[in-house]
Amino acid sequence: MSSSSNDNEDWKKGGRPRNPNGPKDKSLDSRCSPSGFSKIMQEIVEKDLKMAEVIAMGFRDLEDMPNWTVKQELFLHLASKFDLENNLIRDDVGMIDVNASVIERAIGLPSYGYDFPNYAPTNNRFAALKLKWGHVTLADLKAFVIECPMESNEERSEFREAFILLLAKSFLCPTTNNFISPERHLPLVVYVANPRRYNWSLQIFSWIKDSIRDFQRKGIKHLSSCMLILVVSNLRLF
Repeated sequence: MSSSSNDNEDWKKGGRPRNPNGPKDKSLDSRCSPSGFSKIMQEIVEKDLKMAEVIAMGFRDLEDMPNWTVKQELFLHLASKFDLENNLIRDDVGMIDVNASVIERAIGLPSYGYDFPNYAPTNNRFAALKLKWGHVTLADLKAFVIECPMESNEERSEFREAFILLLAKSFLCPTTNNFISPERHLPLVVYVANPRRYNWSLQIFSWIKDSIRDFQRKGIKHLSSCMLILVVSNLRLF
């Protein structure tokens, strides 16, 4: 059968014609989704109790999260141009510094404070968090954040944990696995009474560098970090 016949059959089945050169090579993947998290924030803003809790955590600036859909080609360009030794982007228009202070100005999370604790599976607090959230998917987190009750202190604390995990999983530190990463995500919710006691921007910067280092030096095709920071830096919005 000719290739044109195969193409016609594909369309009849509701698919697209086969590429005669085979599948397109996927050079990079990032699940950083500013638009997805922006939509969640828009829903939270309409829920007074939940927005009040977001403000109390010190995350009010996330209300201004841009509803952007960023092409993977731009992430690829910026990751390729990032100078890991000097912490800057070298592109055709010059050199752009990227550091924790830049990240703080971009998303309003502090560039000072304590380091997050390392994940310790034998620690009782981490064990309890893993039991509660380890099996939860990104879709589950979105539904819980929107629908969970806010009557008791325990319920509000659970909302805080779910909100931070959703922020990390969908935007700050996305991973290829559909579930929460104990090592990357659970340290963020060990202490939710005052999340801003921690140096969020430095942690995000560390994730960005680790992800780009794996991409540049090991050929790993997934960027598990907040690539929007590099986009904003490159646009010189500061």
